[in-house]
Amino acid sequence: MPDNFSLHISPTSSADTAEYTCLFNDRHSPEAIADLLVQDVPDPPGRPLVVSFTSRSVDLSWAHSQDARNAPVTNFIIETRVGENGDWNQVPPIYTKSNLASYQVTDLLPFTVYSFRIIAVNELGHSAPSKESYYFVTLREGEYLLFGAVFIMKHVSQF
Repeated sequence: MPDNFSLHISPTSSADTAEYTCLFNDRHSPEAIADLLVQDVPDPPGRPLVVSFTSRSVDLSWAHSQDARNAPVTNFIIETRVGENGDWNQVPPIYTKSNLASYQVTDLLPFTVYSFRIIAVNELGHSAPSKESYYFVTLREGEYLLFGAVFIMKHVSQF
């Protein structure tokens, strides 16, 4: 009788993670128990939402990946599109330093159309990109968004 046996599961997915038992000759107690943990890159995060913005910054928030694939998300990559038909590689990507699902993007241009998408990162690699955010236009210089109303600040000089 051979000393070694093997179990082949191909292809595998994170849904195959489980405890497997090996029964020999119809015995009712297991001869061996194997724990299988299948890891993979995470699912894409949720679509980023624009929480607030100014003429030069935007606060984004998004939902974590639905399935981290048994390997926790360590950080995110934020990709920026300038204009409605711009390339995603026109602006260098932003690498967050944590797994928080929010970020303030700075150094934007006033009165410019932007959209963003998010990539989740774990120890095994990068997810596919999220759906892109809805387009928005940064404010003109001197405008401030406050509770949905735009206020224009004007400098008045006194003589």
